Amino acid sequence: MELPLPPLLPCRILRRANRFVVEADVGPLHLANTGRLTELLLPGTRGHYHPRPTAKTRGRLYLVEREGVLVGVDATLAGPLLERLLRAGRYGPLEALRREVGLQGERLDFWARVGGREAFFEAKNANRLEGALALFPDAPTSRGARHLRLLAALAREGYGAFAVWLVQHPWPRPLPWTPRTGPSSRPPKRRGRPGWSWRPIGFGRAWRPSASRPPSPGSGSKDPTAGA
Repeated sequence: MELPLPPLLPCRILRRANRFVVEADVGPLHLANTGRLTELLLPGTRGHYHPRPTAKTRGRLYLVEREGVLVGVDATLAGPLLERLLRAGRYGPLEALRREVGLQGERLDFWARVGGREAFFEAKNANRLEGALALFPDAPTSRGARHLRLLAALAREGYGAFAVWLVQHPWPRPLPWTPRTGPSSRPPKRRGRPGWSWRPIGFGRAWRPSASRPPSPGSGSKDPTAGA
């Protein structure tokens, strides 16, 4: 499954200015990710951004290079990728789909009728790695914890309920809960066992620039369209 990206240009990360802005050698860039990303946004790190100037930024940061691989940092890609998976039938025959569904004072990413059953879906993003482990959450939020509790309650009522993580890194295989984030972000327990079951649907390239692509890390090419 591939998710096309817009044309990208290279840059160098200088520092993270705030939750949504990264200072780079080309100017400030929008960062659509509230995670800490401390191991990714290091000064001097090579990045790839889509040039789209606004009043405050020069464009949007999509990828950074880390230890010889490309890592996605745009958390908003999780929703579009999940929609592609649903429409491709990865969760069963899709009969109906709605985005941004309000329920019990919260808003979940998708409601769907799949194989004759109603199901709710929430797309989550993971960037943090320790070795081959992808960890979630990087920066826990009360909103994210509420969404997971709501999904657990829906599952107990007989609905399909899925939290789907987009791990924007080619290395990891398992995705455990980050142990240092506290119980508020952990899955609910029932009779001493976690309230979630886990089934990987495959790891691989989740994104690819549509009109241009960054050079392979370490290639030395300065032209992001080289070889496209």
